[in-house]
Amino acid sequence: ASTVLSSSGRFETNGAVGINFVPGYRIFDTTMIYGKVGWTYRNFRLRGLIDAIDAFTGLPLASFHFNDFISGLQLGLGIETMISENCGLRAEYDWNRYETITRSV
Repeated sequence: ASTVLSSSGRFETNGAVGINFVPGYRIFDTTMIYGKVGWTYRNFRLRGLIDAIDAFTGLPLASFHFNDFISGLQLGLGIETMISENCGLRAEYDWNRYETITRSV
């Protein structure tokens, strides 16, 4: 048994890749609204310290570090407008639902 005093950690995510289907509807000659559905794959890292005292030894307990690649559903909405023949401007909202990961410390 141990007594947990506090814990602290750092969550990081580095890059993502995915594939999406993006159907759209042209609302003006140079402007389109669209939806997006796809699959994304991302690297998540979680690391930190658990400030706890082992009840038997009286010593502090360890740190933790998890590094997982997970995938999930991606949905989005957006609007894109062409500001010149070769250049456009896009605003987009993406929602991602990743698989659940459970780890023990």
